[in-house]
Amino acid sequence: MALFGPDPEKVERWKQEGKVSKLRSTIEGGGPCAEQAQQALVDIIADPSSMPLVTEDATLEAFQTLLNLDQHAASWAMLQYAQTAGAHAALACRMIDALASRRTDAALLATLRMAGSGLSGVGVHAVKALIGMEHPRLNEALRSAFLLAEREALVPLLGVLEVRQVPGASKVLVHRFPKLPADLRKRVARALHRQGMGAAHAGDAVLRTYLLVEEERYAEAASQLELAWQPLAEALGASPEPGDRTMRILHALAHVDRNRLYHALRLRLAKAVGEAETHADKETIAAARAAAAWILPALADIYGRTGDVREISMQLTADRFLAARSLLEAM
Repeated sequence: MALFGPDPEKVERWKQEGKVSKLRSTIEGGGPCAEQAQQALVDIIADPSSMPLVTEDATLEAFQTLLNLDQHAASWAMLQYAQTAGAHAALACRMIDALASRRTDAALLATLRMAGSGLSGVGVHAVKALIGMEHPRLNEALRSAFLLAEREALVPLLGVLEVRQVPGASKVLVHRFPKLPADLRKRVARALHRQGMGAAHAGDAVLRTYLLVEEERYAEAASQLELAWQPLAEALGASPEPGDRTMRILHALAHVDRNRLYHALRLRLAKAVGEAETHADKETIAAARAAAAWILPALADIYGRTGDVREISMQLTADRFLAARSLLEAM
């Protein structure tokens, strides 16, 4: 055996060269070098960059081979790989796909842990793989994922909460809410609303305001003054009609601070019109017309500025943006 079969020196050389098929044969053949050969697969997966001759294909082959032998060992090696300085996101994602297809307890746990990976794109990939797994403890894993996932990986998780109930997820989100990026707050509030949480149960004032908006209690939300402007602004539609959501929000804001809302609407439209006058390209002109389509009716409906609105609308129709801006600034 020492002359023609595997021996410790050969196993070490095959590891360094990424000869996975030879290592697999050694393991399948049993004998004194089988354990060393299996450990060699672990070493290849965990830190292939330390072996210059090992390719990414060889690393993936080693991972798939080890998955068939010992899923716990393969999972540990994958997690170690994701933490190395030389880790590549594409390879880590291929490992996640191979692991998640097994749908075992070990696969579920390791995929969950990868959801918290700081390697670019890997956390999102792991979350999506986790969501697609069929496992009796998937809800528990998803709940834990809300604790581990960073910003980008949270987005697909929030999408899950809009279509299915995940017990315990609301509690985790409420805990994380104060530290979440501002641009995720609306999505979090919508997800919490779908999970059955109401504004009355929110201890955080900002979250309570967002939930009031989700419940379409716009007047109560607007009464929160400074806290209300962002949640209500995010809920505005593109082209309001009398009595629709956007107009109801505008009326709620006007009831709280009519003067502030009036100037905000007027200046927003003046800025859009000014950009159309300065740049005069299709995009800025279209943006100005889109803004005017809902701001002008709001100014007329809420503040009764029908005559001013009619004159500004005529100027915009004639592409006289400078004149329209002057009228807006003078209102």
